[in-house]
Amino acid sequence: MKSSIKDIWARGRRGFTLVISLVMLILLTLVAVGMLSLASIALRGEGVSSAEAAARANARLALQMAIAELQVHAGPDQRITAAAAITGASQNSNWTGVWSSTSVDQPTMPMVSGHADRRRGAPYLSDLRTIDRNLTGDAWRERLRLAWLVSGQNPTPGGVNPIPAPPSGTASPSAIQLVGPGTVGEGAPAGELVAAPYVELREGSRATGGYAWWVGDESLKARIDLTTPQGDRTPTPGNPDDGGISRLAGAGGPGIRDVQSPDGSRPYAAIASLDAAARTNLVSLPTAGVPGDASRASSGFHHLTSHSKGLLVDVVTGSLKKDLTSFLERP
Repeated sequence: MKSSIKDIWARGRRGFTLVISLVMLILLTLVAVGMLSLASIALRGEGVSSAEAAARANARLALQMAIAELQVHAGPDQRITAAAAITGASQNSNWTGVWSSTSVDQPTMPMVSGHADRRRGAPYLSDLRTIDRNLTGDAWRERLRLAWLVSGQNPTPGGVNPIPAPPSGTASPSAIQLVGPGTVGEGAPAGELVAAPYVELREGSRATGGYAWWVGDESLKARIDLTTPQGDRTPTPGNPDDGGISRLAGAGGPGIRDVQSPDGSRPYAAIASLDAAARTNLVSLPTAGVPGDASRASSGFHHLTSHSKGLLVDVVTGSLKKDLTSFLERP
């Protein structure tokens, strides 16, 4: 039986509808997959942003904790800071410790004074560290120490590995390396590395992150951007106004030329030839390496600086020191 033209047209129309349906189904599938991918990317991005925000918040908390501890322990005038190296620590020897310059039992009594031990007839100035049996020898190093300016509860330099091992499984690290080879240079001695105890933050039973902090002491470093006043002048008794005599009266600049790296090189030797105006442009250790050896300049991280400031404080009486220069120069 022959098909009519009308039947052929109807079958063709049904086939075209099937093709259109398949195409639309494919398009809808692509749209659905695209939307799912977009949603997944958005969720991952939100997770990353949330983790970054938490990390920044923890960093701000660590900074606030460090400033607070610094003010509490080193704020009073009768405080002395020094590196842990004075205790013989081989690890974290650049931790900053705070010591009291007064008696622990009598905060108003300085360690060195003319009234330290009148009962025993101590002549003139005497040092309690040589009189008090609790402080003699090296006992004062622990007895008078108030705190280490690092995170954690009562940490000790030797008790924290400067190269902390990575956490195993879901365990939190015990310490965080804050000064590593990227700062002090590859191959730096272990004493140049600094790690601080990791303090975990928890919300109920769930760990939400953590922090670690360390306060470095800029006052223990030599300034690389200072020169000897009138350093180019030779003292001439017959011509005291040429500036040479002032060179003898003022403090000399640091001997940057002779500072050595662990390998024996002198990365800062070129700085010694710079004039005062050029040295003021040395705003950091990396810039100090530009005229010398930039690859070795980082070895002075714990020893050299370009921006240390301080106050002339009398740690004995707890007040500012007096400058008697103008008084002594009066006729």
